[in-house]
Amino acid sequence: MHGRKRELAIANVFGLLGKFKKYRWLHVIDLDAAMGKGANDELVRKVCKSARKDFGMRVRIGGGIRTISRAKE
Repeated sequence: MHGRKRELAIANVFGLLGKFKKYRWLHVIDLDAAMGKGANDELVRKVCKSARKDFGMRVRIGGGIRTISRAKE
């Protein structure tokens, strides 16, 4: 449904992050920001930091990033 229907809801994303540790890359999409319905900036930052620091993953982020200044955040 292209982000319109909740497919997966996780109470503890950091617990789920460990399940992805075998992959070199983590792709994070903030669907709220992508659809213009808010943003989850702090959570995205924390997940990305944990992925890099705790699991040595590289991270790509998308969703609601429409300007260069937003991308630099």
